[in-house]
Amino acid sequence: MDDYLDCLYTYVQENGIPQHLWTPEYRQASAQRESALAALENMLSPEQQAALERVRSAESVLYTYEDMALFQEAIILGKWMAR
Repeated sequence: MDDYLDCLYTYVQENGIPQHLWTPEYRQASAQRESALAALENMLSPEQQAALERVRSAESVLYTYEDMALFQEAIILGKWMAR
């Protein structure tokens, strides 16, 4: 992304998205995910826990790239609709 889109993306991430995500449904789904992950981690050996953490870290990077791509496409769509 260019600097303008980076700035806009950061603004939306910090100011726009949180108000849409912190719904009761989102909080419930997030709590269920964390509970399931905690239960899984308690069953794993230290080596398996480390492997799971590496997977979660890599997954987080991928989600970031996917979010950025979705944001860029939304900007493109918005420009097209504004014509």
